[in-house]
Amino acid sequence: MQTMFVVLHRLDVAATRAVDPPGPPAAGYDDDFREPVRYDSGGLRQTSRRELAAVRVPCQIETAKFEELRQMFTGDAPSSNMVVVLHRRDLARLGLIDAATGRPTIRTNDRVSALERKTGGVARTLGDEGLFVFEVRPASFGFGPDGYDLELLYLNDRERARA
Repeated sequence: MQTMFVVLHRLDVAATRAVDPPGPPAAGYDDDFREPVRYDSGGLRQTSRRELAAVRVPCQIETAKFEELRQMFTGDAPSSNMVVVLHRRDLARLGLIDAATGRPTIRTNDRVSALERKTGGVARTLGDEGLFVFEVRPASFGFGPDGYDLELLYLNDRERARA
């Protein structure tokens, strides 16, 4: 089995908040919904989203559903879901574990843009924006020094508002 990597782009909340989009919101981050502000500029929908540098994280991929087509009142609405399995040892090595809490620093609305091979070649791009993390969950209890050794990232093709 070939080692895969996810290309992870973590949301930089401070840099996103510092953006001053046109119009009424003075900050680029909505603290009520905990998400970047979207706005119209020149007839195009824009986002104030700013990200930290991309990180390549070794992983295994589980596909819950990929590009499943759903019928909606307004037409077809494609949706992609994927589960990424990460080892805590790799996360610690890459500085993605908070030293104080022991929890991953990967959060809801972080983005995965591609799957890569160990050699660095892109195995699959994940659409125009990629897939977004909507949940981080521990797994494999009873193993590892923290009582578990895996983290599951649940991905979806849409950012989530979190009220």
